[in-house]
Amino acid sequence: MADTINNTPGTQTPATTITPIGGQSSSASAARTARDQSPAGDKNWGKSTMENLEQTAKKGAEKGAEVIEKAKENLGEAYDRASRGVTETYGQAVDYTRSNPGTATLVAFGAGVGIGLLIANSVTSRSRTQRIVPPVMRALSEIAGELFR
Repeated sequence: MADTINNTPGTQTPATTITPIGGQSSSASAARTARDQSPAGDKNWGKSTMENLEQTAKKGAEKGAEVIEKAKENLGEAYDRASRGVTETYGQAVDYTRSNPGTATLVAFGAGVGIGLLIANSVTSRSRTQRIVPPVMRALSEIAGELFR
C-alpha cells in the first residue's frame, strides 16, 4: 500500500517523496553549489577570507595596544603633575605653619568648630543650630579677619 496523508476526514492523498539528485543528499549538493558559486570557483576563497580577517584583527589589536600605551603615558604624566602640585602645596602649608604657629592653630581650631557645627546640624534639631551657628561663625570670621590683616 502506498504512503498516504490524511488532509481531511474521509479523504487521503498520496505522500510526495523528494529524491536527491544523483543519489546524494540535498545538503551535500547545496555545499557543492555554494563552493561552485564562490568567487571564480576558487577553492581557497574561504581560506583567503580567513587570512584577511586574521590580518584585520591583528591590525586592530596593534592599534588598540598603541592607544592603551598612549593612555598609560598620559595618565602617568597627569599623575606626576598632580603629585608635584600636592607636594608643593603641602610644603607651603608646612612652611606657613612653622612661621605662623598661632595663626595656624586658630585656623585649625576654626575649621574644627565649623566641621563640628556641620556634623551637629545633621544630628540635632535646626532651631538650636539656627541659634548657635550665626554668632559663632561671625566671631570666627572676625578673628580670622584680624589675624590676616
